[in-house]
Amino acid sequence: MVPRNVTVPVGGTAQFKCAASSIPGPQLVFIREEDVFELPDFQNRDEVRGSRNQDYVIDSITEINEGWYRCIAANAFGIIETRAYLRVLNLCDALDCKAPKTCVQDIEREVAECVCPTATCPMTADPVCGADCKVHFNPCLWNQTSCENDYDTSVIIGRGNECPEITPPSVTMLVEKLSVEEGEGFQLECETSGFPEPSVDWLKLDSAGEVVDIVGSGKVLTVKGAALSAAGNYVARATNCIISSVNSRSAFVEIRPLPVPTEASGSHSVCNIFGDPHIHTFDGMTFNFAGECTYVLAMDCMSAQWIIYGDFVGCGAGTCLSSVTIYVNYVPIELQRGWILNMNGRKNRFVEGKPFTINNIDFTFDGMILKGVIQGAGVQITWDGFTGVQISVDDDRKHTTCGVCGNNDNLANNEAEQAMNIYRTAQSNEPNRFGNSWKVDRSGLCTLPANVEFDAKEPCGVDYAKSYKAKAACQSLIENPVLKKCGDKLSLKFFYDSCLYDFCYMGLLRGGGGGAGSGSGGGGAGIAVECYIARAYATHCSILGTPTRGWDAYMTCPKESYQDALLTISCPQEIAPFLRY
Repeated sequence: MVPRNVTVPVGGTAQFKCAASSIPGPQLVFIREEDVFELPDFQNRDEVRGSRNQDYVIDSITEINEGWYRCIAANAFGIIETRAYLRVLNLCDALDCKAPKTCVQDIEREVAECVCPTATCPMTADPVCGADCKVHFNPCLWNQTSCENDYDTSVIIGRGNECPEITPPSVTMLVEKLSVEEGEGFQLECETSGFPEPSVDWLKLDSAGEVVDIVGSGKVLTVKGAALSAAGNYVARATNCIISSVNSRSAFVEIRPLPVPTEASGSHSVCNIFGDPHIHTFDGMTFNFAGECTYVLAMDCMSAQWIIYGDFVGCGAGTCLSSVTIYVNYVPIELQRGWILNMNGRKNRFVEGKPFTINNIDFTFDGMILKGVIQGAGVQITWDGFTGVQISVDDDRKHTTCGVCGNNDNLANNEAEQAMNIYRTAQSNEPNRFGNSWKVDRSGLCTLPANVEFDAKEPCGVDYAKSYKAKAACQSLIENPVLKKCGDKLSLKFFYDSCLYDFCYMGLLRGGGGGAGSGSGGGGAGIAVECYIARAYATHCSILGTPTRGWDAYMTCPKESYQDALLTISCPQEIAPFLRY
């Protein structure tokens, strides 16, 4: 019996059946296609014909279970196998059911629909007037009618055999013209009158006055991170149960494009370390590194005025930064996950939008990036509170640095030729040996990491379904119009490949690794790989002088979700440093 392909919904149960017969009798085993099967040491060579039947059951199916499975039959004389594919469907992902409706899937027909909850209403008279301005036999039947007809509300506006007096809807726009810059958010607000209370839909119109889309509901329309396409007329449409009376008002929103990128007032070399982990040196050498230790990221190799260490810990298939320590005049300040600033074993409190200075380092925090500038050193550090740090050095300080970030001499092929005045010389340009030469290993426990092998064509190996999802998610980097503006200064290729790798293997970002999280985030509780990589790229570009504000308007990267996720994986904090409005 050959196992057949199976299609099941998320949360369901999959069952494969397989049977084989041989002389001597076979052993049967089910494994994932990418798993290794070791042939048993058959001791019994009895020539009696035998047969085996085996069921392979997987409960509580998630998308990570999708893929090819092998049924292998083996005896002392040989081995045969056959394959079957497990397809996992989540048809409800495409539906947004309006409460109290819930999504119900029909896997055989591959359709899903929003269904009202089953209710048996009593046949007891208790007449009520619903928000549709009609009298219903009792509240239960009104709730059922409201659900089946997708009414905006199931509110009861009156009791008895007659409805109260109904007045037509009216709406007033509080602001009729608004101008914001690309990437900024905006709000439109209206007031309504009428009985029963009107419901409000917000419509987006094109230049001809035709409706493009229904973009919101309620008295306030909030748009976070407006793209250029968000410009135009918005209409607030108020309705209640008087079908013949619809009242609407409009407002015009102008979106001003970001300025054309210009050269920064001062030139900088930037080292970017992010993810699992990916390193872009001052001179543009790019490599992946899987060391698990503390390393010198960059330092002043002439006078040791400043040193920046990075602590790399296990993180999915490789490692990633858990903290960055800045030494200025031999006094350490540690930047930990969740934007925790640790000095002398104590957390230093700070708040979004208020600059502060500690140990000759001027800090600012914008709610997402903690930036520190070392006074008089021409050095800036930006920390995303997760696993990414950018270290930038003024160009007039070239040829004075060493560490994992390189020697900053405008040559990407000689990073091993480090300055020797203070520290030591790396012995190899091979990524694992080069990075490992900058370890700080007083206990002698750090070992030479293996080189990271990666094929961008099939980033998740034989898990082709996950590879497809990885490419789909990371494509948003390539298509982002704001990030494209920086393409002449900083290639997106390394960041795109890094996105693919982290999607497949970085367990800290998503539950169960790469693509097992919900939608574009999970694991690290709501941190999507493509958003995290895009932020590392955007920060790098900003330092180079290319404005990147608004990049997240073209991707689904909620600021609040990222902040909340970091608090779940960092040390506890009594007061978060960011502000919520």
